[in-house]
Amino acid sequence: MTPEKTAVVSGDKGRKTYSTQYAYEIYLNKWILPRWNSYRISDVKAVDVKAWLKTIPFARGSKARI
Repeated sequence: MTPEKTAVVSGDKGRKTYSTQYAYEIYLNKWILPRWNSYRISDVKAVDVKAWLKTIPFARGSKARI
C-alpha cells in the first residue's frame, strides 16, 4: 500500500480495527480510486458521487459503505 493510501485508511489515529481498515482499503482500491483518482478532492461534488453510486448494481447498504 502506498503512503498516500495508508494515510487515508489509518488516519484515524488507530481508532479503527484492522478489519475495518482492511475493508476501507478494499473499497478504496476497488471502487473509489478507479473512478475518482484523476480528480482533485475539491473538484468532486456530492451530486456527482450520488450519480455514480446509482450506477453501481449493489444494495443501498453496500453503496453506503463505498
